[in-house]
Amino acid sequence: MSMESPDNHQNVPARTPESERALELLRVWRERTPVILKSSSPIRKNGLIEKAGFNPDNIRVMVSPDLVEENVFETTSADSRLAEACAVAKGASPETIPPEAIVFAFDTLVVWYPECTDPAHPENVESWPGASIRKPKNITEAKETTKRLFLGVLANHANFRVHAKMSGVPEGDNADKREENSKKDFASGIHAVTSLDVRFPNSESSENYRDRIIARPQRLYGLIEGMDIDTDRITTETVTSWKCGDGGSVDEALDEIIEKMFKRMKDVGIDPLKICGGVAYSDDGVRELLGITEIADVCPDGLKSDIPDRSIYSGYPETLVNNVLNRRAFEIATGKKS
Repeated sequence: MSMESPDNHQNVPARTPESERALELLRVWRERTPVILKSSSPIRKNGLIEKAGFNPDNIRVMVSPDLVEENVFETTSADSRLAEACAVAKGASPETIPPEAIVFAFDTLVVWYPECTDPAHPENVESWPGASIRKPKNITEAKETTKRLFLGVLANHANFRVHAKMSGVPEGDNADKREENSKKDFASGIHAVTSLDVRFPNSESSENYRDRIIARPQRLYGLIEGMDIDTDRITTETVTSWKCGDGGSVDEALDEIIEKMFKRMKDVGIDPLKICGGVAYSDDGVRELLGITEIADVCPDGLKSDIPDRSIYSGYPETLVNNVLNRRAFEIATGKKS
């Protein structure tokens, strides 16, 4: 569904009365409608202004108490749904909000799967026991958490290789095979999961949408590349005992990479304590150290693009926000659910 101007884009369908009404509604929302942002994040506020086009004079920040998020973490058992639960809780907190306002609440978490029991079927991800990583309390905790995450990622990657070998799946001797296998090797990625909870003007309830981006740290995978792995079940403890191709230990190689990552973040002024998981996976230097490639969510849920959206790392899912606004405006303009 496109509502872009045909003057600026080729192959865009001609405007219809419905699309004109939708465009007018979007203009009203962006220029005149009060906006409540349930977050103190300057990145999210700037995203609503610069990426979604909202009038900065109309945006009011209303921050939910930390207790709201703490309660969610204590009462929500499904780690893969924590971001959604946190966003919903923030959006529903009891402050008085004018009915004509648009209310945005966000939450973003890093999730990994320390006990992936079904590596060949990523569509079953919601049934996997995941682990959500929150903002660290100090640098020591950030590094320790990152080490556990990386060990888990390598264990899952090794388990997938064993499973693929037992199933007769080639590990990939060309680019196409490697790309195909990477989409199946879902659990050995670092998952940034974001949730958007939005209430539109004069609506009695909010709507929740999710998206995720999966970072695949090729540099980490390279530490165990070429190893003849035949163990049935590989754990993080197994990985720490392995040797790299250069004779050094995987454990020491991870420590070196992590130290370089945190030095890079310090050098460019990134505070790990303000980031879920403690690592800025969108930073070019960090990405180079880890050799990050990405895939989009292979398990569709909500409204999103098939193209990986790196803005998810920052906590403001640009593509998701714009798609939700466009779809809702079109639904109101046509009176139809898309």
